[in-house]
Amino acid sequence: MAVRAGVAAVVVAVTLGACTITIGSTNETSTVAPDPSEPTLTTPPTALISAPGRLAIVGVDGSLSTMRADGSDRVTVSTGPGPALQPTWSPEGDRLAWVTQETTDTGFSGAIVVAGSKGERPVVTRTPFMPYYLAWNPTGDRVAFLGAGGDPDAPVQMGVLDLSRDTPSVRAVAGGKPFFYFVWAPDGRRVLAHAGFDRLDEIDLDGQATSVSVKPGLFAAPAWSVDGSTLVYAERIGGGSQRLIAVVDGGPPRVLVEGEGALSFVLRPDGGAVAYQLLGEDDGDFYDRRPAQPGEGVRVVDVRTGKTRRATSMRAMTFWWSPDGERLLALAPEPGAAGTIPFVWQVWEGGRATEAEGRHSPTIEVLRDYAPFFTQYAHSATPWAPDGSAFAYPAEAPNGDGRILVQEIGGRPVTIGDGVYVVWSP
Repeated sequence: MAVRAGVAAVVVAVTLGACTITIGSTNETSTVAPDPSEPTLTTPPTALISAPGRLAIVGVDGSLSTMRADGSDRVTVSTGPGPALQPTWSPEGDRLAWVTQETTDTGFSGAIVVAGSKGERPVVTRTPFMPYYLAWNPTGDRVAFLGAGGDPDAPVQMGVLDLSRDTPSVRAVAGGKPFFYFVWAPDGRRVLAHAGFDRLDEIDLDGQATSVSVKPGLFAAPAWSVDGSTLVYAERIGGGSQRLIAVVDGGPPRVLVEGEGALSFVLRPDGGAVAYQLLGEDDGDFYDRRPAQPGEGVRVVDVRTGKTRRATSMRAMTFWWSPDGERLLALAPEPGAAGTIPFVWQVWEGGRATEAEGRHSPTIEVLRDYAPFFTQYAHSATPWAPDGSAFAYPAEAPNGDGRILVQEIGGRPVTIGDGVYVVWSP
């Protein structure tokens, strides 16, 4: 991940107050504002929201709390005077990690807090640089983090918080320039890192790197299936073209897709399919409200057969597999909308996409800190309930504050509280 910048695929510049969004590399701007036709949302009876797990929510005041999907049992878990950042659930959903920051005479100092799902037994560990991204390893005994380090040759640093002993320890492991994206290996002892335009490496916890590709393409985070059977990345083939590569069961690389422009992709949890989007030659204008043309929008390719199916009718800003891989959730601007940009969710299931009810404008935090890097966050966070029956998201309220919505599949969005960011536990 770059220092709050993408891989030249998306540029999201936010001016607070007017919320101006710069689109791609052009000078065109659009203003994101609440849709005046948006229905009034209220909290329904508890019985109507039965999805399991807990939600971690960053409040409008920077505090961190967790709650059930119906908005009940809300507990404030953050500690200290500073804001809580980057809440990230452990693989079992029984612990929560987040970042705290303090302002000092020399700048910012950071720490990672790890606690129970309701803030029990918090342990604070200071970090050598200020983290802006966290990811638990699959075995739940380490948390990797990214931040801006002091090495000019590798300004984006990855560190690891080791929780395997009674006393946690932390150290820097690797770095990249001008960006660093990664995914944990299933054994939790190494990562696959896209650590610059010419580096795609497997890196162990001692920082020893083994090259996987010497010509990685224009993409962000690589992918590695939970069972270790499938690796996915992109390679450049000249002239601005990319090809999507899968390595299945340790076999030779397979070319899944070829096309122009940058690629964004997310691997289905079982490793059997990849949802992807070719951004073409327009620098990834995710705010283009025209219906997707042939070849545009999100598509799904089977890694073994190469069969490709179209999943959405519009270009998506983000897209997420449900935990069981049965559904794909995509966020996109409403086609044909004029003036303000209302966003809609599409749910792809069984080869058919349906538009979820409701329109909303994402919070400034989502537009600035999360959406441009969603393929990295797909490895560490999810809007989905553990059983795939519902999803949660933050939206701008009419007064400009943030609110948290929960929406069951086939149902209406309902407000469960205030907040600017939300992530569901596994």
